[in-house]
Order: sequence, then structure tokens, then C-alpha cells
Amino acid sequence: PAALLLLEALSLNLAALWAHRTPDEPFLMLFSRSAFAILEQPAAVKGASGSLREALWEPIAIPALQHGQEESTVASVVALLVSHEHLVAPLAELMRHLIDVREAPSLVSVILGEVVTLQASEMGADSSGPKNVAGFLVALASRAPMMLLANRDFLNAVLTSEAYTIRCGVVSTYGQLQIEASRIEVPPPDVREACEGLLAVPLERLHDVSSFVRCRALQTLALVAEARALPADDFVRVAELGLGRLSDKNANARRAALQLYCRLLEFNPFSPTLSREGLAA
Repeated sequence: PAALLLLEALSLNLAALWAHRTPDEPFLMLFSRSAFAILEQPAAVKGASGSLREALWEPIAIPALQHGQEESTVASVVALLVSHEHLVAPLAELMRHLIDVREAPSLVSVILGEVVTLQASEMGADSSGPKNVAGFLVALASRAPMMLLANRDFLNAVLTSEAYTIRCGVVSTYGQLQIEASRIEVPPPDVREACEGLLAVPLERLHDVSSFVRCRALQTLALVAEARALPADDFVRVAELGLGRLSDKNANARRAALQLYCRLLEFNPFSPTLSREGLAA
């Protein structure tokens, strides 16, 4: 495949072609642009195997990490994210590749910083840009949770976004981070500290001005409960604040609050210790 040929070409000593100087930027960017051109095709991405996707990440990573093309690479990745809905999950996979395989969390941090500081005018005239950003954050939470835990300031910064779609995405991201954190059996002290207060954002957004965000907060809390990731110490608080939305003026929010109520009953951590005789009395 073309992606593998690109990867083979990049593995050569390209500096020898320029008398041991850094290869010209236009030449280097041909590799990443070729990978981007493949990614822009929904059918190509959908049909790509895991190994082929991994091969596509390298023509993007190598120019940025080994040949000083970080700025151009970051700009191209952000532009792809804003413009192509089908790349939300694949680009999150690229971030995981940069962290786990290339050991380049700093590059991911730069990309994340650019994403969360996008202005409304940079996301296009329709709603696809904010929707893609929101989906990317959620996808990244499941693939590289430690990166987002280390950069919670980025997430908090976009909570003030006027786009309710992005606020919904941040709420879902915090919920996913809570689920991922609950799967760590014995977290190191620094990770334990980073995981503190993850539920504060969904709980706070139960009072968002947008009914869409209030619904998303309720749905997120329900998913956390269903994943058995809701700490016992927070159970009562979540129940009180979440069920308070049963009086919400929006019908969808009331429905979401009722669904949360069902999830809390079904997955509550106290059931094994409850006395049926005592409840019957």
C-alpha cells in the first residue's frame, strides 16, 4: 500500500539528499500531506486495518518529531479535525500513538492546546466544528486518559464556550475520565490526586443554561453509575442533585433525570447490604 511505501521512504537517510542538511520543508510535508489525503477519504479510513492506520501515523509523526515540522503538523491535524467528522476517533488514535509509541506527550499537549483555544470563526459556519471538537475530547478520554488528567486546565477553559455542543463534550469527557479512573486498581498517588473531583463538572452542569447540557450531565452521571464507577461517597450527592432535575422545565431533562434515578437504583453499591426485612417493615 501507498502508506507503507511512504513509511519506507521516511526511514531512509533523507539528510544525505541535502548534503547532510535538514531536508526542505515542502519535501518533508509531502509525506504528511499524503497521509492526510488518505485520511480525508471516509471509505479509506473505514476500511483501513489497524496495522494500516498505524502506518499512516508515522508519516505524520516523523516530520514533526525528527525534522522540525511541528507547527505545520499541528495546524494540519487541527484543520482535519474541524473539517472531517469521520476523523474524530482516528485522530484520537493518532494522539494515543504519539504518546505510547512515539513517547511525544508534549506534541499531543500542543495539539490539544490548539484545539481547545479555537475560536468560533475558526470552526466554520455550521455546527460540525464544535461537534467534532466535542467528540474528539470524549474519544481522547477513552484512549489517552492520563493526558487529559494532566491537562484538565484545557478542559476547564472550554467549559465557558458559548457553543453548548462543546460544553456537552466536556461533560461527557469528565464522565469518561471517571470511568477510566475507576478501572485503575491501585493508582499511584499523583494519578489519584489528578482523579479527584472529576464528577464536579457533570454535577455543576446540571444547572447549565442550556437544556442540552443539563440532559448530557444527567446522561453522563447515569453512564458512570452503570459502569459502576460512581464512588459510594458521592452516591447520595449525585442522587440529590440529579433527581432535583425532575422538576426541570425541559421535558427531556426530566426524562433524563428519571433515567438517572433508574440507573442509581439498579447499580447502587448498597444493595448487597440492604435488609429486605427492614425495607418491608
